[in-house]
Amino acid sequence: MTDTPIRLNEQALQGAITAMDVTILTGVLRDGREEEALKLARMIMRSTALMVMRPGDPRAARKAAFLSAMVAAFAAHGSDKARAAMEEAKGQLELAGLGYQRILTALAASSCTTLSPAERVTNALWRAASQSDSLMRETFASLTAAPYVVAQGMTLRAPNGRRLAPDTLNDSLITIAGATLQMEAITQSWLDGEVIVLPVPTAVTLESLEAMAFNDRTALAWDNWRVFEQTARFLDCPMTLISEGGRDAFHAPLPADDWIDWACQTRRNDQYDQNLLEYDRRPDIRNAIRPLAASPPLAPDAVLNVVEAFAVGAMSEFLGYAIIDDLEQIAGLRIIEWIRGFAVLAILGEQREAAPLPHDPPRLPLFTEGDLVAALVQGGLSREGAILFIGEALFRKSSSDLYDAPLVRLQDGRLLLFSPAAIGSNIVGGLRSIFARKKVVFEKKGPAFEDLLLQRLQRAGSRHGFEAIAWETGIDGQTYQYDVLLLWSDHLFVFECKNRSVSDGSPVQARHFLGENLRHARQVRRLASALEARPELVSEAFGRPVGPVTIVPVVLNNLTYAREGRHEGVYFQDAGALLRFFNSPAITAKAALPIGGGRKRLYDLVDVPIWSGSEPTPADLMEQLENPVQLRILRHHTRSAAFRFPLDTTTTVVTTEHTRRPQDQYTLAEMTDTTRREVREGFVRAKKKALKDQRKADRKASLAAGRRPWQ
Repeated sequence: MTDTPIRLNEQALQGAITAMDVTILTGVLRDGREEEALKLARMIMRSTALMVMRPGDPRAARKAAFLSAMVAAFAAHGSDKARAAMEEAKGQLELAGLGYQRILTALAASSCTTLSPAERVTNALWRAASQSDSLMRETFASLTAAPYVVAQGMTLRAPNGRRLAPDTLNDSLITIAGATLQMEAITQSWLDGEVIVLPVPTAVTLESLEAMAFNDRTALAWDNWRVFEQTARFLDCPMTLISEGGRDAFHAPLPADDWIDWACQTRRNDQYDQNLLEYDRRPDIRNAIRPLAASPPLAPDAVLNVVEAFAVGAMSEFLGYAIIDDLEQIAGLRIIEWIRGFAVLAILGEQREAAPLPHDPPRLPLFTEGDLVAALVQGGLSREGAILFIGEALFRKSSSDLYDAPLVRLQDGRLLLFSPAAIGSNIVGGLRSIFARKKVVFEKKGPAFEDLLLQRLQRAGSRHGFEAIAWETGIDGQTYQYDVLLLWSDHLFVFECKNRSVSDGSPVQARHFLGENLRHARQVRRLASALEARPELVSEAFGRPVGPVTIVPVVLNNLTYAREGRHEGVYFQDAGALLRFFNSPAITAKAALPIGGGRKRLYDLVDVPIWSGSEPTPADLMEQLENPVQLRILRHHTRSAAFRFPLDTTTTVVTTEHTRRPQDQYTLAEMTDTTRREVREGFVRAKKKALKDQRKADRKASLAAGRRPWQ
């Protein structure tokens, strides 16, 4: 009876792995199928619960014994390939844990240990908050002093001498603070389940802040190591440890899609910044803003700030339907309630920054849970919803960062708000990250995205001479559903529309996303192959005779995921780039120029052409699919080079880092035939137009005030 094979679903398998149940897992191996054995080995390798992260972990011996027992079980019941996979899983878990152990050992031996654990976390939070405040002031001063501002062109000098975007620098500060909390919480067992519970903040001195300088490097090492080791375990890039001359170095190959994934995140962030800038200039948005004290209703009737308004619009665009009409709840809250909750936290952070209470640490306001519930209720949430939101916004040992969870529970029951994360939060990105971790599936967003895209393509087709339809047919008893068929001259583009969350920089989510891409590619290949095998179906779909066509299969993403050339036999493009192709002949560098009264307006400076002529053609679209102009621009501004970071005094990690140089009208002109002189002349023309617009606005304001323009 004990030799009977056991078959379990993935959830049950994960439970057995977490419980380290050798008997059940050995029973699974008796099934004899190599595919199942390999799947089990991969699941074991990706189980963080089996990793020994902390020196002196009391469960270390049990975890080591379990892994050794599983290697023996694979050797007895699995193929050579499966046995090798289990040995690799054991080795990768041991190396991953070793990295964390070395970081914590170095931290324990550093000057930070002159401070108590409570003093360390207080100083880490205070230091990050203070540096974030200084960074924002420097950014504002640079923006104010600049004669013009070009999107993606703003940089500041980091302490290490590199010039980086302000958002990148601020993200590093937030990362340091969050990683410090997680390191200390794991070491000191400041945990209530997953939730981190910190001691009450202590006093801060100049000496204690200086002592925390080493902690900043250690915290960054912790976060960098987390990404490195998860990439190795989840994206099949096994790491190795090379020892030479008393020094150790961790190495791992780069994932094949690393740059594409990085480009997706970078373009998404650029899109966020650009769209937020445009929202900030909309009078209707400004008119909808209400103060928290006025107990404003939820959107669309009112918003607390521009960021909330943008989040409502962006989430609606992402999902393909108006979230203001969506009554469905996620973890007990509607999406607009999630957005309002984060907007309330941002307002509270700003209010307490302007008027701190006597015992508040700088930019780290403290609240009783009752006060926070009252503020959220005032902001439009129900009492039950407010309590649920607070629980979801608490920082955990598994939280990605403080942006997603800016509330920290204290041991005296109060809540600390990390204001830099709350005020600077990208609510849309945070919610996508939260919902992805919760494995939320938005059933409506796929069809809604398809309908919206089809409407926009049909409008574009009326201008540019192509047809776009949705079509469904049956072939040999099987259903073939075409989201969009775009017939343009002798080309038929088969678009399979996908509205899925991207990786957001997480190797864990990247693995799921890449697996979905393979399924999507198979799906659109099946659809295209049916039309190639039976060309008469094209005429049937469009209701008229259609001659021979070149069929082009495309997976079309709602978010900013695109690739160069074919992958798995199909193209990958994003809807934003596709619609941009039909709506504009070029990518344009814009500058925000002052027009008086503290206002600025966007002006065009340099064009990177997308069309080859005055109208788009199928050949232009094929070129855009083969070599998307958005990726060409990003590659032109990107440098990929070896990046090393230390874990301790004798251990280094070697990986690759992608960095982008500042983008402005001159760097874009390098991709065209435009000379620097022509760029300068264009800028002079734009300044003259801005001055003209300023005078026009001043005359209009004077007339509105009942004065003559010259008075």
